[in-house]
This record gives sequence, structure tokens and C-alpha cells, in this order.
Amino acid sequence: MRRKRDESGCEEEYIPHAERLFETDDDGAINAFKAQDVSDFPDAEEPFAKNDHNSDKKNSTSARRYAMYLVSATVCTERKIIDKLRKKGIYSDLEILDALDYVKSFGYINDRRLAQISLPRLAERLWGRSRICLYLKSKGISQDIIDSLDFSEIDFAGYCRRLAEKNAGKPYSKLMRTLINAGYTRDEIRDALGDGEYE
Repeated sequence: MRRKRDESGCEEEYIPHAERLFETDDDGAINAFKAQDVSDFPDAEEPFAKNDHNSDKKNSTSARRYAMYLVSATVCTERKIIDKLRKKGIYSDLEILDALDYVKSFGYINDRRLAQISLPRLAERLWGRSRICLYLKSKGISQDIIDSLDFSEIDFAGYCRRLAEKNAGKPYSKLMRTLINAGYTRDEIRDALGDGEYE
């Protein structure tokens, strides 16, 4: 898989498809989330929406079928489902919200769970809390959900030290900028850099 260097100077996997950006090795939690069996539901088949827009009822059914197809194929956030349905250009806002509620009723979309189990993988990229939060928000996770996440199991100070060690050859000012851009707090940076000069 291709790799690229991010703003903090670290190499990370370059994953071209947005739906894979939440992949994690955290006890296979994401894979289990993706593997939920929706095959028993006829709506899980990919719809041919061009044949379903002759009536409101058919359009609503088509939207539900397409939403179920999406969650059976990949990890989806609420925003991803909405964006995909809007891109079709044939569903009303009410039909889109109905399809979203339909899929959520089976537990196939849970933005909070998805964000929570992604935290260890994102921290392994040597990102601090603020950068992780910005990333999650950019992927459609609501601020309320982000504010409710539990970061207590993540050793941000330790990750900050690892990033500092990885960039030890940089001038002090550039090293500081790297750590700040990676989303670490001033206390975490102080701990990582020891008793050196700190502003």
C-alpha cells in the first residue's frame, strides 16, 4: 500500500477511499462492525433506482434499499449515507432521512461506536487529541459525539515522546511546531522535551 508523509513528519498509510479511513486493528472491532449480516434483509441488495422513481412509495423503498446496500458493503457514517443518497439526485430530503432512520433501526450505523473504536488506530498515527478530533469532524462525526468520546485509555504523553524522538534531529523550534501541529497539548510537549527551553 502506498504511504505518504503527513504534516507532523510521520509516514502514514495512504488510503484512497474515505470509507476505509476508520479501519482499525482494535480486536477486529471495525471488521465486526462491517461484517454485520444484512443478507437476510431484501433491502440489502444494490437497487436500480432509475426504475423506482415512479411513485413516492417506490422512491422511499429504493432509498432504503440503497442505504442498506451501502452499509452491507462498507463502514458508513450518517453523513456518508446522506451524501451518497443525495448524489443519486432522485431522493427528497424526507426520503433520505427515512432511509437513514431505517438503517439505524437495525443498528448498522452508530457514529459514536465507530469513532470510539477508531481512537487507538488514530493515536498510533502519533496524533494528539485535538488533531484526532478535527479529523473525526472532517469525516462527519458530530461535535456532540466527539465531546462524548473516552480518551482515557490513550497515552498521549507517550505518543508525543515517540513523535519527539522520531524528529529528534530537527531544530528545537521546528520540533516544537511539529508537536503542536500533531495536536499535542503544552503539558504533553513539556513532558516529551524534558527540561529544555520551552515557550
